[in-house]
Amino acid sequence: MSGTPEGRTARVVLAARAASDAQRLLEEAAELARTLHTELTGLFVEEADLLSGVGLPVTREVGLVSGAVRDIDAVATARELRRQADDVRVRLQRLATALGLPWSFRVERGDVLEVAVSAAASDLVILAPRTAAWQRVVGPPLAAAREPTVAALYDATDAGERALAAAFDLAAHRPDRVSLLLREGADVEAARGRAAAHLGLPTAPATAPWGGLARRRRAVVVSVASVDRSELRRLLAGESPLILVP
Repeated sequence: MSGTPEGRTARVVLAARAASDAQRLLEEAAELARTLHTELTGLFVEEADLLSGVGLPVTREVGLVSGAVRDIDAVATARELRRQADDVRVRLQRLATALGLPWSFRVERGDVLEVAVSAAASDLVILAPRTAAWQRVVGPPLAAAREPTVAALYDATDAGERALAAAFDLAAHRPDRVSLLLREGADVEAARGRAAAHLGLPTAPATAPWGGLARRRRAVVVSVASVDRSELRRLLAGESPLILVP
């Protein structure tokens, strides 16, 4: 994949904090792995803050709908996480086997974003946007119609160009399906010209402001070298999958 350092072929890593994440993104991740001729890896993250919180004697669970207050069973919570991890592994194995893809799976404990950023030092990582509390009660959100455009956070740096190259790969090299996500104050024409030259295109990709492009896109691609944690968390609060590249 051209979006990785030194032209290395990265694995596609699906980072999930719950089985619902994998349900929403597994087919997309498998398609990316097939397109890039690489391994599909499942990475299930047991969120450390959750496990620490349920272990406190003062912690109680309040039903979002009923308002009922009840104790939280730390053993049951850990058991549920293991069940969800097994569910993700089985789904990933079935789909990868059906597509003839090499696959692997592992479980880590920590903050899902920090684990994903660490994995993105060498691999392409796909993350689901965060699910709202009410959606966790009534079930995963219905799949919304998404624009086919892949957005790349582009700042005319080497890291930005890696993100752009990865987005171009993911959009099957169709320039009409790539948009540049520009920070406020960016020189739009200069960025578009440099992006076109980098991709070898006769015309520059479309642009959009930083504020609104994380919604309903096929994916938003960023290089972990060009963003800080606050920007990543802001993107995860949107409606589109987030793809991290080295």
